[in-house]
Parts: sequence; structure tokens; C-alpha cells
Amino acid sequence: MKKIVSIIFASIIFTTSAFAGGLVGVKVGNGDLEATMAEITNTPTTLNEAAQTKSVDNTYAAIFAEVGLGDSPVNLGLELVPLTGTVSVATDNTDASVELSNLATAYLLAAKEVDNGGSIYAKLGYSHADIDNAKQSNGTTTINSFSDSLEGPMVGFGFQSAEGANGLVFRAEMTLSEFDSVSVNTTDTDGLVETKSADDITFQTFTVSIAKSF
Repeated sequence: MKKIVSIIFASIIFTTSAFAGGLVGVKVGNGDLEATMAEITNTPTTLNEAAQTKSVDNTYAAIFAEVGLGDSPVNLGLELVPLTGTVSVATDNTDASVELSNLATAYLLAAKEVDNGGSIYAKLGYSHADIDNAKQSNGTTTINSFSDSLEGPMVGFGFQSAEGANGLVFRAEMTLSEFDSVSVNTTDTDGLVETKSADDITFQTFTVSIAKSF
């Protein structure tokens, strides 16, 4: 998907002009965060842990602002999710969680007008979120250290309506962020020290937004 949207973004840059001025807006929608825990091999082998993929989805909201880059066909944007979310894992033998906050994405956006006065657009950016308050609540494991951030590239595409008389526009958008691997180092009551890592972390969203141009 990332390669496809990057090609779309590149083609739009050479065939369109930027939105006039800039805009500020709010968006709401659904986000799905998915990650794969890497396989862990221990001694004895009865303590091995197989790789597994988990996901969590929820509604969320964000604010964003964009400005045109001079006479170029590109807008520069910044999006912020001003919320803190708890990601938890609950199984028969564990109940652990972390808090994700301050998800911010800086991006470039290029758009191409369509016949009805609206525009299709593509986005390419980079996202970063803080990881805090890692907890292991089953009482048998101590968390020694853990990664303190999620970060990686974002791609997306969407549709923007024609501008209304009051300067309002509406958008529908899909994005995909691919985050770098994160890890946690733990020690259990038997003295077993493990480093568990999560790979292939993706965040997929579908949102609708309203914004005012200026």
C-alpha cells in the first residue's frame, strides 16, 4: 500500500496546484493498531513463547493544520491526537498495559481537482508517539526497561469537498503508519530475564474531517 500511495503522491505533484493559503480542522474516525510479538526461545524449551499477532481498534479524534509552500503544488501539515490511550493485553497469565500519547504526524500533501470542484489528495509523512507507564500487574514479572516511543512513516489518500461559501471543506481519508520495532526487558520471580520485541507495527485509520480554509 505504501508504494502505491507514494506513486499516486508523486504523480499528483506534477499535475496540480496547492490549496490556496491553508486550513485548520478536526477529524474523527477509527484506528486499528496491530503488532506481532517476536518468537522467544528460552532454556528450558518449555518456557519458549511463540510469535503472535495482536490488534486493538478504537475511535479517536485529531486536530490538524496545513499551509501552502509558496507557489509549489504541496501543502505542509501537522496533525496531533491530543488524547492518551491505554493498550492492554489480557490472557490467562498476564495483564499488562502501556499508555500511548502525543501522537503527532508531520506530512506533505498534494491534491488534484476533480470535475465536481472537490479534490483527491495523497499524503506522505512521519509519525511519532510517546510510550509511558508500562505495567505488568500479575505480580510475578518486573519490567526493567521498555521502548519510550513509536515512530515511522505514514502514507494516506483521501477526498476533499469543494469549498463552501463560509470557507468550510469536508474530507474522507485513509492512512497507514508503519512503526519501528519496540521492546521490553523483564525479569520474573525465577530470575528469568527476557527481552520481548514487537515487530510489524501498523496503524490503519479511516476518518472524516471538517476544516476551514484561510
